[in-house]
Amino acid sequence: MASSLSKLKGITHYHEDNISNLLEVNLKLYYDWQFLCIGAWNEVQVDNSGAYGDYSKLRPVKDRYFTEGKVWESSRKDWVWETGVNYVDTASTINDPLQIDNLSIDDVPAANSYYTNYPLGRIVFDTPVSINSKVQIDRSERFVQVLRANDAPWWTELQYGTYEIDEQFLSYESGEWSIGSHHRIQMPCIIIECLPQGNNRGYELGGDSQIVTRNIAFHILAEDSVTRNNLMDTINLQGDLSFHLFDSNTLATDGDYALDYRGERTGSKMYTDFIDTQINGGHRYQPCRMTDSVISQVRQLHLRLFEATIRTTMEIIL
Repeated sequence: MASSLSKLKGITHYHEDNISNLLEVNLKLYYDWQFLCIGAWNEVQVDNSGAYGDYSKLRPVKDRYFTEGKVWESSRKDWVWETGVNYVDTASTINDPLQIDNLSIDDVPAANSYYTNYPLGRIVFDTPVSINSKVQIDRSERFVQVLRANDAPWWTELQYGTYEIDEQFLSYESGEWSIGSHHRIQMPCIIIECLPQGNNRGYELGGDSQIVTRNIAFHILAEDSVTRNNLMDTINLQGDLSFHLFDSNTLATDGDYALDYRGERTGSKMYTDFIDTQINGGHRYQPCRMTDSVISQVRQLHLRLFEATIRTTMEIIL
């Protein structure tokens, strides 16, 4: 005899994202895109030296899952994969982040096949390259790394001085650089955490729609107070902002991931495509509103670690 119980409200499949996870996914991609739209990226070109050395140089990575010489990484992870940003700078010039290009090995243009792991800031060659080689590549790196709390567990290593590479970055066993990029959190960063706080209330009489609220914490970590304060004000000023969410469940079902399991681009879809209407191939979900943004825990934990937390209530009508 079939059960007469009705289905759980709002839940279709056990393994799909629900409100809390959906919010974290959306806010991560939303802020990744919005920071690019205000020019928060750094372009690194071959032989483009800075105060601490040549940032275009990659170093070989010791990874037990790969043959030595196949994986090479930069000092800063989280390479930009997005296109069509169209940032307008102070000179009214339209800019787009520099894309992966101009691979060279020992100062010679290379034809080696490889794929790119954008989140970890790595290229992975199909065949190994001598670890004594000089490997360089053009790319853009995010100034601000935005992470979900699940991607930044508190036992992960917080890394300082990622622009201060000198020669220590090029060495296997070089302090913090001996830690794989899987386990490094680089500043400045914003860690998004859905807190165990929220409520549901009726939306209108005679209907079953609800106003669902969830509290989100934006944990800001920086190496100086100026950067910390700018990011703190940027997030706090978004109070009363309304924007459309995308449905991460239909995105997954349709295989519209921007990056695959290797961290490589899967196609040409950007964040703006995800929030487009389904008619245009997007995954538009409900609108969301940020309210009651509060700044707290503004403090200096030690000489090079400055922290702030923004707590914001997110409202969705379901």
